[in-house]
Amino acid sequence: MTSDNQDTTPTRFSSLVDLSKDLLPILAVIGFLIGGLFFLINTSVAAIVPTSESRLLDKIADNRIEIELLRKDMNTQFEGVNQRLDRIEQLLQNGQP
Repeated sequence: MTSDNQDTTPTRFSSLVDLSKDLLPILAVIGFLIGGLFFLINTSVAAIVPTSESRLLDKIADNRIEIELLRKDMNTQFEGVNQRLDRIEQLLQNGQP
């Protein structure tokens, strides 16, 4: 009986080795496909979803635009004040109240 068990064990092991040799390329291809799929999903999500850095850069750009608009508005207001002061000065020089 022991001789029968010893004879069948190497054949089972060799058939398992043969099966693993056949499955290894298939498993490698499946692994590469799954890895490629995860890579594509990751890069497409990264391209769509803005990062905190890009949101911060957008906010900085918006703030710069707002500052420039406020600066132009202040310059316009000062020009108006300067024109009024010039007009008042002319009226005072002419002696008109």
